Amino acid sequence: MSAPAAHVRPLGLCLECNYALLREMPEHRCPECGRAFDPNDLATVNRGKPLSPLARWVLGPVTWKAMLVVLTAIAYTLWHARLPRTGRTIEPKAMVAIWSILAALWLAWPVLRVIVARRNGWRLSIITAGRRSRWWVGILMVVLVVALAQQWPLRASFAWARPRMDALARRMMENKKMSPRDQWIGPYQMTEIKRIPNGVRFTARRGDGYEAGFVYLPDVNQSRQSWSSYRAVGGNWWTWFEEVP
Repeated sequence: MSAPAAHVRPLGLCLECNYALLREMPEHRCPECGRAFDPNDLATVNRGKPLSPLARWVLGPVTWKAMLVVLTAIAYTLWHARLPRTGRTIEPKAMVAIWSILAALWLAWPVLRVIVARRNGWRLSIITAGRRSRWWVGILMVVLVVALAQQWPLRASFAWARPRMDALARRMMENKKMSPRDQWIGPYQMTEIKRIPNGVRFTARRGDGYEAGFVYLPDVNQSRQSWSSYRAVGGNWWTWFEEVP
């Protein structure tokens, strides 16, 4: 950073490269990096300490690219969470933990920006260029954490698919020769739709060493919410999983 001469008036530092800007410069543009400034508008210069690249990144506005990555990740998580759980019980807990950390960081970010700016004498409006912190994304992450913990994606997806699953399961119970093809039912690609003793089983998930899906058991009392690898989801339906040999 260049030091101004004694007979000239320092204006502030360049927001891009920390060059010392002077009011008496013949051109209102940083001679180091070319960034324009207005001597009559202090919002165009930095009146505090020099800005490091890390500080500019911390205080900078949230870009649309970052927003796109986060929203895509949220959409993928919701789509994945619609599937019945497998024997990997750490999986849903891990998703809740990861998104809880991300939500905390996102919501803490605007607070961190204010603290860092005040400690260094920076005007926050200069660095953020008037852009919003987008708190709603952090709130959306918190809602996602609650949805994952309460299994809302699974429950909503099952409610969507259930009418067709009910009709198909009843027809299969009545017609022992019926053998449905693999098909999409609601948000699930159902495979190996087959009869089992006293019920019908749908496979909705494969991979990771496990298979999982839904099973229709009209003669089983659902007051028992779960046993072994079965979890009640209502209306004589259960989720199931088993390890692939």
